[in-house]
Amino acid sequence: HVLRAPLRSSVGASLARPAGAMVDDEHAARRKAEMDGRMAARASEVGRQREARTAGDDRSNRELVLLFESSFAEGLGDAACGLEGSTDAGGLAAASTACQGLHQSVAAASSFLPAQTLERATRSLAELEASIRAKKEQIAPKKKFSFKARDKLAP
Repeated sequence: HVLRAPLRSSVGASLARPAGAMVDDEHAARRKAEMDGRMAARASEVGRQREARTAGDDRSNRELVLLFESSFAEGLGDAACGLEGSTDAGGLAAASTACQGLHQSVAAASSFLPAQTLERATRSLAELEASIRAKKEQIAPKKKFSFKARDKLAP
C-alpha cells in the first residue's frame, strides 16, 4: 500500500488563471528585469564615481560634473519615457522608483556639483514627480455619481 501525493502540474495551475493575467505577469516581469538592469548600471556608475573620489584619481571636478550630468540626463529620459508609455500602476511604480534612484544620485553628487547644476537637477526631479502625480490622478478610477439620500433633503 503506497500513498501518492496529488499531482500538481503547471498546466492545471495555468488553467485556473485567465490568459490576460499571464500576459500581465510576463509584461511586469520583463519591465522589472529592464528596471533592475538600469538600476544596476546606475549603481555601478555611482560606485565608480565614489571610487574615483576616494582613490585620489586625477579627474577634475568638471569631469565628475559632466559624468553626473550625462548619467542624470539618461536616467531622467528613461524615467520620462517609462512614464509616458505606462498605462497601469506598475509603470507608475517603476517611474517612481527611477525617480527615487535619481534623488539618491543627486544626493550622492551634491558634494561636488555646482549650485546651478544641483538646482537644475532638483527642479527637473520636481517636474518629473509632478508628472507622475498627474498620471496617477489620470489613471485613478473616477468617482461615481450617486444621488443624495431623500431624508436629508426633507425639512
